[in-house]
Amino acid sequence: MYRTDRESWVVQGWVVSDPAVLAQMSIPEGESCVEIPDRMLRVFRQGDRDLDQ
Repeated sequence: MYRTDRESWVVQGWVVSDPAVLAQMSIPEGESCVEIPDRMLRVFRQGDRDLDQ
């Protein structure tokens, strides 16, 4: 997971290309999705303590 200089985050993961999985999602035009492993969830659980305020 990477913090950008545009007040956003980039998540690195595996591209989701399975048509059955993608059919279950509502992904807007121009967007995509990536899959991340369970071990990365601890990054998201850190809350906002490391965010710029």
